[in-house]
Amino acid sequence: MTPVLVNPTAGSVDAELLDVLGRRKDVSIRQPQTPDAYWEAVRESARSGASRVVVAGGDGTVHLAANAILSANLASEMVLGILPCGTGNDLARSLGLPDNPIAALDRAVDGDARSIDVLRLLSGGTVRYAVNAAAGGFAGAVDEAVDDADKDRFGPFAYLLGAAEALPELDGYRTALDVDGREETVDAVNVVLANGRTVAGGKEVAPPAWLDDGRMDVVVVHQGALPDLAAAGARLLAGTWLEHPLVSHRTARTVHVESTPAMQFNADGELWTDASLEATIEPGALRVAGGPEAR
Repeated sequence: MTPVLVNPTAGSVDAELLDVLGRRKDVSIRQPQTPDAYWEAVRESARSGASRVVVAGGDGTVHLAANAILSANLASEMVLGILPCGTGNDLARSLGLPDNPIAALDRAVDGDARSIDVLRLLSGGTVRYAVNAAAGGFAGAVDEAVDDADKDRFGPFAYLLGAAEALPELDGYRTALDVDGREETVDAVNVVLANGRTVAGGKEVAPPAWLDDGRMDVVVVHQGALPDLAAAGARLLAGTWLEHPLVSHRTARTVHVESTPAMQFNADGELWTDASLEATIEPGALRVAGGPEAR
């Protein structure tokens, strides 16, 4: 019996999906209401002998389940399956899963597992894992501008509205970076540490990224005139922003970021910290059920 942890507030969790899940004899449904409840549900699943747990939700729900698995040292014995029911579904996209959660169900429950990298994040003495990406600066401002009501009403376009709201108040950050021991200080508006290719509902922030290459993609958007930054944003929508002169890209195993003023970072889209951040890639640390197009 495979436990399915359903986020009832996720946009694509509807009566049809719940009915399909309810008619399957090989799954059990739970609806945790708090982050702590997700963690406990994962641990309880492991204690009951389950070798796989499936989450029905968005990137934030996947983030909770992955952190529960990794923090409890369950990654060697438990596979994570995903039913993409959120606004962004960025990890599911990189895993090559169908957009429709019902179409993704068989793969989530029975599909082959593959190992992917994760980002181990350390900030303020606290460790958290990001499966898809950690982003700070302008990305954090967009996250603050987008609430659940916006996501429900506008879907992925909510992120574009959030960007339009945050852009006029965009300030730069004097940012000290240590990338695999190479130190530099830059004026940045955005720093993205990417494991997957996309963020914010399919925006290709790191087109060359692979989930299992043992490297994170480090993307820095440098301070510039507002029209130039807007042009870089347009390139992001087109999937070509790494070619813009204000955007730099490299890969790394370990990155340390510290900025003035403090840069607000999210982990898999969940706002987390404005303290200095250290990120380390952990190769093959999580087993997930992916599709044939996974990369």
